[in-house]
Formats: sequence, structure tokens, C-alpha cells
Amino acid sequence: DKRYLHASGRTVWVRLTVSVLERTQRGGYGAAVIVDLTDRRELEDGLRHTSARLDAILGSVRDGITVQDTRSVLVYANDTASQLMGFADYAALRQADLAEVLSRFEVMDEAGDSLPWSLLPGRRALAGETDPEQLVRFRIQGSNDDRWSLVKARAVRDADGEILFVVNAFHDVTGSKKAEHDLQALAADNERLYRAAERANRAKSEFLATMSHEIRTPINAIMGYTDLLDAGVQGDLNESQKQYMDRIRASSAHLLAV
Repeated sequence: DKRYLHASGRTVWVRLTVSVLERTQRGGYGAAVIVDLTDRRELEDGLRHTSARLDAILGSVRDGITVQDTRSVLVYANDTASQLMGFADYAALRQADLAEVLSRFEVMDEAGDSLPWSLLPGRRALAGETDPEQLVRFRIQGSNDDRWSLVKARAVRDADGEILFVVNAFHDVTGSKKAEHDLQALAADNERLYRAAERANRAKSEFLATMSHEIRTPINAIMGYTDLLDAGVQGDLNESQKQYMDRIRASSAHLLAV
């Protein structure tokens, strides 16, 4: 392919193909075919420019974006999605084979149970489901750091309605899910503390009821004997003894009131 400057000032791309038709002693004959590649080159340049701009736009998006073909083969991922899958960027992800990519992380549903690949939104979109979505919990192998993403998928179709590819969007909701789990754990702790306090109060009430019953019987007897002594059954009491009886009676009454 050659590039020439046209008389109009426009750059022209051509492909020159020369074929020898006959050789003679004086030289020979040949044919030359010149194909104008300018439109094709300009289209390719435009596509490269558009692709670069698209990469820049998707690279700045905080959500993970991936594209898979009709065979579920990953054909594109922005850096956010690549990092969610345990790679530094899309360049590193692109160099890995599918088996390595799949072995990098464990996919689960919200409850932490294993989630079959067939239930992921991208696979469901390829199967014909319209705009499926799924809250996906996943963990990079070898780590204890669980992540949550709300995954949405949409199939892109041609004019005949045939699926060309599926675009997946991963919205990271890890922060809100961890906060939700922390609140649930706090609520569970509060419930345990409340139950423990209830048990303690119940035990206290039972103890006081038992002690009240155990103490009341001998105190009543003490007060009865005090009244008898104070009435002079065993003889008259002097003033000092009467004061003792009054103190015993007052203390007993106080205990009965507890």
C-alpha cells in the first residue's frame, strides 16, 4: 500500500499490484492494477479514533463493563471490571485464557451459596431473557474479602433480531451490603443483650421472691416473741430492755417491707 499526495492536496492511499504477462529479449509485458484504498483507510482511521474515544469513556466509568460474544467469550472489559476479576487492567486480563479467568474468583448468590454460571445475567441474556439482573457475591480465590455487585445484562441485536453480543454492567454495592450486614450483626447483638437482661431480671425477681418467703417466716416468729416479752409474759422489762424490744420490732418490720 502506498500513500500519495493528490493534486487537490488530499492524501490518497492506493494498492499497486504488478503482474508480468510475457517476457521477451527486449523486456516483456506486464499489467498493473491500482486500487484506491482511501475510503477504506479513512474508515479504519475513524474506527480506531472512535474505539480510542470509547475506551477512554468506558475506562472512566466507575462501574465495570464487559462484552461477551454469542459463545460467552469475553471480548472486552474496562479496567474497573478487570480489577473486579483480580487483574490490574484489561491488558493483563486479555493475556489470560478463560480457564485462568474463571479460576480467579468464586461466584455466589447474595446468601453466599454457589451460583451456577448459567444463572449469570450475561448467560441469561444470551438465552433470550430481556435485560436480566442479579445481585452477585464473589470472592477472589485465596482472600476473605467478599464483594457484591448488581449485575445487569443487555443483548445487542442486528437488524434481523439476532444477538450479536451481550453487554454486562457491574455496579459495586459492597459498601452498602457490608453496612447492612454490620447493622444486622448489631441488631443480633442487641437482641442477645436484651434477652440476657430479661433473664437476669427474672432471676433477680425469683431470688427476691424466694428470699422474701424464707425471711418472712422467722421474722414473724421474732416479732411474735418480741410482743410476748414486751407484754411481760416473762416478767416486767426495764426501760433499757423495752428499748431493745422496740429496735427489734422496728428492724423486723423494715425487713418485712423489703
